[in-house]
Amino acid sequence: MAHKPNIFREVINTREVIIEQLRRANPKEYDLVKRKLDAIDELLRDLRSLHWIKHKKANERLDYYLKHADLNCRTTAAHYEVENINVIEQTVKYASDKIRPSVDRAISCITEAKDFETIDEAMEAYRESATHPGTYGYFLPGTSLYLPASKYDPSLSLKDCRKELARLGVYAHFVEYVLTQECNSTKLAHILSLLSTRNGKKMDREAVKMFFSGEFTLQGQHTITDQLNRLYEWLEEQNPYRSVNQLEEAELDAGNAD
Repeated sequence: MAHKPNIFREVINTREVIIEQLRRANPKEYDLVKRKLDAIDELLRDLRSLHWIKHKKANERLDYYLKHADLNCRTTAAHYEVENINVIEQTVKYASDKIRPSVDRAISCITEAKDFETIDEAMEAYRESATHPGTYGYFLPGTSLYLPASKYDPSLSLKDCRKELARLGVYAHFVEYVLTQECNSTKLAHILSLLSTRNGKKMDREAVKMFFSGEFTLQGQHTITDQLNRLYEWLEEQNPYRSVNQLEEAELDAGNAD
């Protein structure tokens, strides 16, 4: 039996294969292959977060291995002045083996999927796997990537945590009310189409993706309202007729003033 690469390499190799498929995809295949790439990218981000590795030293070495050493154990060992490279190799193997079962299932479902639903179901199952903290009964999938490990602090009372409870509430029960009662489902579907297909105006698709990627979160512009204002300003700036329209409006205003 051929030796399998560690799970980090396996996901990266799978990503490269899907990128090549995307380059060769015909228009009918493109959106499905793009969804596969998005799913693999989520797996890769989750793996790089190392949320299932609690040992501080192992976490630090793995983080360097993934982000700075190009998945090279020898480079990682040299950086930390570890003489026996086997120490790093065993750390990588332990981390890989611990999360491999859930990742293998997800990769298999994603690469073989014939429809969007299969990919979505595979990712939902992965997010709720045993390798993640036990928060999914309450919070949105993916939220745990940004949460610290649970730790009781006897110096805190629940009243001290009011702001944090409010923020977590947004990612729990309140999101259902917001999306189902305060949003227009037709408009939500339109936004999702701009994110996941090539329908609509190119600039609209680009603006939505920039918004959700946080590219409109400038210094001093942290509120959603500020970001939306920047989004619409950016869209206006892309209008090739903007300067002409502004000139015509200025001339019209001058004429009215006369």
